[in-house]
Order: sequence, then C-alpha cells, then structure tokens
Amino acid sequence: MTITNSTGWEENKIREWLLALLRLAITREHPDQTTAIALAIELDLSGVRSGLLSPTFFQRTTCDVCQAIFLSKEGEENQILRKHLTRIEDQRLRRAFQAAIGLPASAQEGQLKRFGEESPELCNGLQSH
Repeated sequence: MTITNSTGWEENKIREWLLALLRLAITREHPDQTTAIALAIELDLSGVRSGLLSPTFFQRTTCDVCQAIFLSKEGEENQILRKHLTRIEDQRLRRAFQAAIGLPASAQEGQLKRFGEESPELCNGLQSH
C-alpha cells in the first residue's frame, strides 16, 4: 500500500497498523484483531479527511487479512495475504509477516543465499578461520 503525500502521523499509524497485523499473524488472538481494527478505523477517518483513500480501505483490508490469517494453514498459498505482503514497503516487516503466516518466498523475491554461494569466485583467496 503505497500512500503518497501522507503525513508523519499517518506514516506512523500505518506502521502501527502493519505491526498490529503482524502481531495477529503471530498470536492469532482476538484482542490483537481488535487492535488492528481500531487502528484501521482511525486510519480510514484520517484518510477521508485528507481525501487520499476510500472511506473503508483500511477496515476492509483489515477484515480480509484477519479472516485470511485465521483461516490459513501454514505454507498454504493465499492471495489475500500475498497481496497484503506486496503493500508492505519495509522489507524486514514484510519478511517477518511472511514468516508469521508461513508463506514461502516467491520466485520474484529471490531466495536468500549464503555469501559466496551464488558466485564462489567471490570467496577465492579468503582464508577460512
């Protein structure tokens, strides 16, 4: 979810909302869902005032993501959760959410490799300790 022209307050609230959804993905407890929904309502109200978003974007997205989290099984492909992942700009937060919901990395994201694994010649001449 790339939102341009957002204020520092909105950016902080969006990050707080994303962290609330991450927490829900980890705990799968209803109080965490309530927190995420409350943040979504607050964000929707600020978005309406600023004219940036539809009046229910965050609430609708939160309900969809929450439902997908509660219904998903580890490693199961889920389009709603994949779409949510694409909205998360912070790579560390995206990876944490991806791990919490048990989705494997997509081919386009690439797999993490150990240093030198991709190009072994990079390690030539390095002494092992």
